[in-house]
Amino acid sequence: MVFFHASDRITARVALTDTWQDQNQRVEEEEELRSYDVSALFTSVPVDKALRIVRSRLEQDSALGDRTELTPDQIVRLCETCLKQYFIYNGDYYEQLHGAAMGLPLSPILCNIYMEDLEQRDIATAPHPPLWWFRYVDDTHCKLKKCHSQEFTDHLNSLDKDIKFTTEGEENDSLAFLDTLTVIQPDRSIKVTIYRKSTHTDQYLNFSSIHPIDHKLRVIRTLYHRADTVVTNLQDREDEKAHVNNALVKCGYPKWALDKATDPKTHKTSDVGDKRPNKGHVVLPYTKGTSEAIRRTFSNYGVSVFFKPTHTLGQILVSPKDKTDKKDITGPARQIRLQPGDILVSFDVVSSFTNVPIDDTWEITGDALQRDPSFDQRTRLFWNEVVDLTKLYLTSTYFKWEGKFYEQK
Repeated sequence: MVFFHASDRITARVALTDTWQDQNQRVEEEEELRSYDVSALFTSVPVDKALRIVRSRLEQDSALGDRTELTPDQIVRLCETCLKQYFIYNGDYYEQLHGAAMGLPLSPILCNIYMEDLEQRDIATAPHPPLWWFRYVDDTHCKLKKCHSQEFTDHLNSLDKDIKFTTEGEENDSLAFLDTLTVIQPDRSIKVTIYRKSTHTDQYLNFSSIHPIDHKLRVIRTLYHRADTVVTNLQDREDEKAHVNNALVKCGYPKWALDKATDPKTHKTSDVGDKRPNKGHVVLPYTKGTSEAIRRTFSNYGVSVFFKPTHTLGQILVSPKDKTDKKDITGPARQIRLQPGDILVSFDVVSSFTNVPIDDTWEITGDALQRDPSFDQRTRLFWNEVVDLTKLYLTSTYFKWEGKFYEQK
């Protein structure tokens, strides 16, 4: 039996394809392909059970002390604290009592650990286990005997009252798994192609959008790489690349961009002799024209620059959480006893950000960095390089008002 679970989509689909090619897998007449999906995995996982599994694994990990000074008990207590979630709905406060919260960074890790433990018990105790089992989070691709299909499905749903599996079989001798489509050919051998839902629109990052050019070139390379690593049949691979080309042309990609992204000669190579030592990286908002100049300057100091979009439709249009009234927000407080004649006074700096004399801060910043005993542990830059880069970033602020561009002095 082939048993495999992956922590990311790329590993899952590449492992699936490699297994078919390396072992010349077939699906015989008495066998079938079937997918299993966990209903509402994140909110169904019992956190208390999952943390018991985490504690057990930590206690059995002989190398834990090499990675952290925390004990298994401390790590589990930290997990418990992080997993406590509260939210507001229609003005009322609620605590999530069951399951892991959607969007919490710890949730996918906890759910994956729980599913690993569950599937090992499922497979080990199944009367007739599947012939292979590939899983990514809550999606599973397996092959089993047709006569044992319902028996195995019932078995999966009998072991844990919190986790319920739904299943789908083949459709037209094919089965979708993530973005791959496993196709059973007339001779019962298998080939893998790219799967697209009927609602797929072929809309990718538009070439005219305000994004760095390397982001757009990576869109092309990523789609081509998927075709090269997932599609097993040569003709299907060429057809997939033709489909990608047509879709990207509709998204405004010119021929020179397609040629540049797919030409092996244009890919960066690591030349140790010419490469400067990397002193770290920074992530900056992207502004067309200005950001490219900042990147070139930072590279002279051996600092890599990565860009992120500043205004997205999601940020502008989506507001999934109820907004809390300012009058309802209270921060941490302690009891203060006033003596007769005492009064409370608050002070506020008027327009602090825009009134600070920037030119007077460079010497103060440099002195503070030189006195910082842990400065060398946080960066490989020299203190004067940090000052120079900060000066460059803060003195290159521009804005637009009534159709004209201005520089903030």
